[in-house]
Amino acid sequence: MLVGVQRQLLEAGIPFESIPQDWLNYIVAATRKWMATTQEGSQDAADLLGLQTFRGETNKNYMIVDHEEVVENRVDGDNVWFVQGLIFDGAPADLARLRVSEKTREPCDGCGMIASCLKIIRDPDKDVLTSLCNFCCTYHESLQVKDLGGLDTCQRCTVTNCAHHPERHIGWG
Repeated sequence: MLVGVQRQLLEAGIPFESIPQDWLNYIVAATRKWMATTQEGSQDAADLLGLQTFRGETNKNYMIVDHEEVVENRVDGDNVWFVQGLIFDGAPADLARLRVSEKTREPCDGCGMIASCLKIIRDPDKDVLTSLCNFCCTYHESLQVKDLGGLDTCQRCTVTNCAHHPERHIGWG
């Protein structure tokens, strides 16, 4: 954060020698503490990032659990705040602009599994178009097809109930 603030000051045209380096450390540390420990600071951080905040519900029980001391503390819904937002391409974006829909799921011609990670490829052996899931591409005998898949795609996948997901197969890969 310190380097980022200093870069912003330099880009704004402030000469390096005019930036009090000893004070800059303290100012950044105080700002971080204010944002992390006060309601006003948390709200300011949420506003800067375009995040929406909403209060906990009064008809629900909230418990904060300290796993180290095995202690649960009851918290009033008025003291619980939830934060929701959108970071798109590394920058905050208005959540109202986001549209979400399910990807089309179809059967893989290689393993038969219904998947949304299908790639339509030209099978080099049969010279026909075929649909293969990422797993079947990754483990295909053709190097051309293998290059279209990758373990990182399956590792990042959020469909953890998929038969090919690495969480289901210890040592997969």
